[in-house]
Amino acid sequence: MKLEPVTNASRASAEGLTVRPDQEGFVASFEKTLADAEADQAALLRLAIVDRRPVGYLLLLPKDVDGYRVVSILRLAIDQRWQGRGFGRQLLETALRWIDTFHPAVDLVRISAIAKNRAALSLYESTGFRRMGIEDGEVALYLATRHLRKGQRQP
Repeated sequence: MKLEPVTNASRASAEGLTVRPDQEGFVASFEKTLADAEADQAALLRLAIVDRRPVGYLLLLPKDVDGYRVVSILRLAIDQRWQGRGFGRQLLETALRWIDTFHPAVDLVRISAIAKNRAALSLYESTGFRRMGIEDGEVALYLATRHLRKGQRQP
């Protein structure tokens, strides 16, 4: 899986990405995600590409919070035609590897989900995220990045 920016050429195929009807309340559409990314210069929108086809999308927002560099994963979605093949986990792991290359270095990665989205919460926790409470009505999970685990201060 590769992460690629949305281009004029890829936008049309990306706009066809949808989740299952029972998941629509859990994640915003690609169109809404694109609008959110265009509204914030710091936002990083990427398509998840497998065999030259978009299978999902990812929206990140890096920011400084109380002296820590935090990247929030605002959206992570796999198209309904590609679900059940491990691409959600692969997208999350690919995103974490990409985040690990950011400069300045990232201290924490944040992701959230509504409590009813048990599949997402299970995926996030199995990847090392820990529940830290409720933020904005959703379960917030955090992951300390590798450079913190090498002896630097933990928040």
